[in-house]
Amino acid sequence: GKMSVGVLGPLEPYNYNATIFRPQPYVAPRNILRQHRWPRFGFTNNFDVFVDGLDQSIRTNSGLSKQAEEYVTGVVVGALLIFGLALLWFAIIVGFKIAGVEKVGFLAGRFHHPQFYERKSREDAVRDVGTLPVIGEEPEAGDENDSTTSDSQVINEEETEKFKRRVWHVRTIFILCGIGAIVCGILFYSMGIRLFIDSLEYAHRSLDQASSTVTRAMSLTNKLLDEKEQLVTALVDTKKATMGQFCVGDSPIAQHVRSVASDIESQVNELGSFVSSSVQGFEDDLQDVVNIMDEVNDQLSKANGFLYATVAVSIVIFTLIISVLAVTVLSMKGVSNRYTKCATHGIIWPVFIFLLVLAWILGTLFLVTSLTGSDFCVQPDFNILSWLRRNEDIFQSAISHLIVYYVGGCKQFPQDVDAIFRNVTAAANKALGQVNQAQHLLSNFSDENIASVCGYDNAAAIALKHGINIGNSTIYALYGVFGGVCGILECKTISPIYTNLVHDAVCMNAVNGLTWLFSTTTLFALFSTTMFCLRAAMYPVKLPGIKRSSLTEPLLQNNNTDQPKPIR
Repeated sequence: GKMSVGVLGPLEPYNYNATIFRPQPYVAPRNILRQHRWPRFGFTNNFDVFVDGLDQSIRTNSGLSKQAEEYVTGVVVGALLIFGLALLWFAIIVGFKIAGVEKVGFLAGRFHHPQFYERKSREDAVRDVGTLPVIGEEPEAGDENDSTTSDSQVINEEETEKFKRRVWHVRTIFILCGIGAIVCGILFYSMGIRLFIDSLEYAHRSLDQASSTVTRAMSLTNKLLDEKEQLVTALVDTKKATMGQFCVGDSPIAQHVRSVASDIESQVNELGSFVSSSVQGFEDDLQDVVNIMDEVNDQLSKANGFLYATVAVSIVIFTLIISVLAVTVLSMKGVSNRYTKCATHGIIWPVFIFLLVLAWILGTLFLVTSLTGSDFCVQPDFNILSWLRRNEDIFQSAISHLIVYYVGGCKQFPQDVDAIFRNVTAAANKALGQVNQAQHLLSNFSDENIASVCGYDNAAAIALKHGINIGNSTIYALYGVFGGVCGILECKTISPIYTNLVHDAVCMNAVNGLTWLFSTTTLFALFSTTMFCLRAAMYPVKLPGIKRSSLTEPLLQNNNTDQPKPIR
């Protein structure tokens, strides 16, 4: 019978601006601007200079270019400002230790009672004349007049009270610095590490979403190629089933059918060529993008080890500072024995000094990464665009132009991608127009009439009609898949992934977290170095005439009631 098929209308060009989407403009946070203005001592803080210099060095297989070296030098010199402060402070502490208690007092590491050296000099004088001193011996009557003794006692009492106040002030500052170090350790984890964890979660989520989106685009790209192959195969099969010419008769109708069929063949081949050329290289580039994102994701997963290590260090710091404060409280009670000395000299101080040096080193490294991240995040989109425009050749297809489009805020759609959209749409419409014309022509004839006109049997006539129908539906299916690929490439699909990854994960959380890590680590180092400078607070005051035996003295009591009471 006759073929009754509705003729479908032309395909509408894909409108990538059908849904207007503009990402929110990026505004650099104040902490990033503050870090960006960190002193560089005349060197540049322009991150684009570093990218340009690094790109040139990669292309020439040489070391860092002069521009890149200038930027790196500025970051390192700016960060060494902190490390230089640490070295200066350590040198001062060593100088105090060399100078000794007699010259710099408690800054040398111990508290000595004001009468300590007076008693010691008297003992040395007695020893010089061959007389053994008697500790706690009262002066004989008549040795000194009463007024001199009274004045000396008043002076000694004033010195003792003044000394007590100094000890109290130093120990108070020492304890406050210990509390400050504990607070820094808590903030190190609760703010710095937490923001870093949030950054990793944002990054993982964004990369997974991007990988899923690109994989979906690859799947649709493969399906697009399959639809194209199915269209071409249907045309080839139809041509074979109709004796290789679609219609072999010599009548005007046969010639017209043959002409229309030839036009269909030409347009289908042109459409297939457009699809193949458009997709060529695109799938490989998408696979490269997926591989890059998977590799970055794997590297980010390794950062979990750093997080676990920092948690362990935070616990050690908290325990250590508590131990230091506990020993300080014991020293205020005058307790000093083999247990406290073993804990202080064998455990607390070695670990404390190690963590103190480590804190200054980590503070410097955190500052380097924080400065670099802040310089990048002042204008992240500009820096990425600058790199992309210098490296357009890393991708074979127009995907690099699409990435520039997304990073640039979806302002100007790439002209080459727009040309692909229009060419594929035009080719599909031409092929569809020829198919519709053939459908309209053949719908006026029965199978028997077509077989009679074209010079073959009814089976070939049915095959011709079936092939035309398949061509019509396949073109629509192919264009539908093409529209799906274009839909994935819309700004509203890709741009949020980019902003979540770069603006939120990197610039908002990671750099902010690094700033907190630098600040808390440096403050911890400052508090800890101050505690080390005031370490005399951890030891009991050396009193005149007291000779302790750390091997025999009880832990919490002192049986020698004749000795002066400890200074609290």
